[in-house]
Amino acid sequence: MPEVKPLAVIDGKSLMALDVEPPKFIISRILPTGLSILSGSPKVGKSWLALWLCQQISKGEPVWEFDTLKCSVLYLALEDTVDRLHFRLSHITEDGSADSYFATKADKLKIAILLIHHTRKLPDSDPFNTISGSTGLTGSADTMFVLEEAKRTENTAVLHITGRDVQDMQINLEFNRDDMVWRFVSFASGGDNPAGNLAAAVVTFISERKSFTGTATELLDGLKSVDDSINLMPNALSRQLKELDLTLSSRHRIQQKFGKSNGERYIALSIRDDVQI
Repeated sequence: MPEVKPLAVIDGKSLMALDVEPPKFIISRILPTGLSILSGSPKVGKSWLALWLCQQISKGEPVWEFDTLKCSVLYLALEDTVDRLHFRLSHITEDGSADSYFATKADKLKIAILLIHHTRKLPDSDPFNTISGSTGLTGSADTMFVLEEAKRTENTAVLHITGRDVQDMQINLEFNRDDMVWRFVSFASGGDNPAGNLAAAVVTFISERKSFTGTATELLDGLKSVDDSINLMPNALSRQLKELDLTLSSRHRIQQKFGKSNGERYIALSIRDDVQI
């Protein structure tokens, strides 16, 4: 008779005492680690967009209005040749990035994966219902993108974004046929950044002090002295600061550390003296 293992459980108090990390973003606010799907009709420009995203991430340069985490990028061009990749990349940039890699065979790593896929021909009021295949496909993805063109003869489109760890939003894009890059036009919806005020307060606070080490409650008091509209609980402050880590680090060189000393949790913020905020 097979051994019956007891059900592993955790009580609520212990659960809240855990040190957990929020999703890590490769592109702030829109591309977390995990599996993401970029879908659109055939020949709409998905591959051009994906190739440009690889270039921007590998160089740590912004993607439209969003910061990127500079890191190595693997582009699995399973339907392309090296010659075609060279041709396409030469339209996007004059020199490639040493941190971008291209292959026609895959491997398994703990990385952010952007899966390029098609949409069906049948229209739907919900763009995410147009992703070709069963609902099991979309249900397995952490994040979904649908690139929806206005008309086949036009060079404008809307990028729909939704997911478990991202804010729903729609971005108006325009395809520049000179450099073959999708350019940001505007937010159609969901472009508001509720953490924007918090980031600005942190920048002002640290620019005056250069460093801080203390509890979330102590930091919250300091941030409220900068902006009295900040209304967060200490645990919510810690969570939002972790979500802002990429923006604070890449734009303002503000380093964060979260730890525990003598049974009490602390937050440490610092900035290099040679960096101007």
